Amino acid sequence: MKRLILTDSTADIPGNVPRDLDIEVLPVNMILSMLDMIKKEIGDHPITLAIAHGRNLNIVLSLRSVFENTFDCREVFRTYFGPSIGINAGPDAIGVMYYTHEK
Repeated sequence: MKRLILTDSTADIPGNVPRDLDIEVLPVNMILSMLDMIKKEIGDHPITLAIAHGRNLNIVLSLRSVFENTFDCREVFRTYFGPSIGINAGPDAIGVMYYTHEK
């Protein structure tokens, strides 16, 4: 299974030594499974998409590219989690929201 390796979010704190964390954040199989579920639900309808994140813009940009190449996205929004979600889910959390349009 392919996975993304993230740098520990505490690396930004002065005096901390960055280290790689072996965290499976967005396994490729999970992304493909999510895309299949969405395809079944929306069919060929256009969508408006929002991707929320805590701090990991690289994953957001990658997901945006995947969605734009897979679906008919009328609009794509990028937004941030509020503090309560960020604290509980962590800075590398990602949320994908969408709604469909009539053809």
